[in-house]
Amino acid sequence: MLTCAVAACSSSYSTPDGLVVIHNEAGVDHDTATSDATSDAASPDPESGPPMTCSSKQPSSPTSTATVLLIGPQFVRANPDGGTVTNGWSFIGFDLDHQCTDLTSLATTCKAVAGADPMTLTDGVDGIDNSFGRNIVPILTNLSASSISLVMVDVTKGKGMLYLGGMGGSSVIGVPVVGAIIDIDASGGGTFSATSPTAALQVQLRAAFGRASPSLCTGTTTDSVLMKVAEASDMLADGTQGAASTCAGISLGVQFTGTSIAMPPAALVDPCSQ
Repeated sequence: MLTCAVAACSSSYSTPDGLVVIHNEAGVDHDTATSDATSDAASPDPESGPPMTCSSKQPSSPTSTATVLLIGPQFVRANPDGGTVTNGWSFIGFDLDHQCTDLTSLATTCKAVAGADPMTLTDGVDGIDNSFGRNIVPILTNLSASSISLVMVDVTKGKGMLYLGGMGGSSVIGVPVVGAIIDIDASGGGTFSATSPTAALQVQLRAAFGRASPSLCTGTTTDSVLMKVAEASDMLADGTQGAASTCAGISLGVQFTGTSIAMPPAALVDPCSQ
């Protein structure tokens, strides 16, 4: 699972067996790529123009084996006054596909899902890929009328689950992830980034709806939400890119201020599969 749990602990904390902490292992400038150090006025707006030059540096895949709670999670960068900048998603994550994508370079990416806005495929600052923060988080917060406050990761060798909760008392939602990477800065905060295979995410979301009410396993409302999820796809399902294929994965990035060891959530029942 994630490799960051010790980073949030005090100096008297001893590293649990099997945990490895990554501190900018590949030389990623965390402050430049993902923090609030860059002012909004100086930052490019992916909605109106091409992103900044992409960064080829990435942290390594997490390899440890403990469930980790991310403290102070953010999928979208917030202003100090509590609001969010228009393109707040574009500051959080990493350049997962090592491509700088704007509207002039879509021929090098996977094809947008039918009906999707081509802007979905464009990148954030430094080529950051975070369609989850850009498109999925608004869907989830609109459905629950509250924000995501609990984020827990359970990942081994880059593959596993991201668990989300705290949305208006709704049940925990599982987000399958592949190609997971993490960066920890000197303060113990950092960034987790990965790709969620779209079809697997749709299954998990349908199950979450069904746990709220079995009637929501099917119906036009559920189908509409899941279609919007599909339209957020900007990667292939394995986290890579391929110009000949339709996108089937959703990039995501989450920034956190610290971590702690946590108990994994109870098995999530899928009433919609029965």
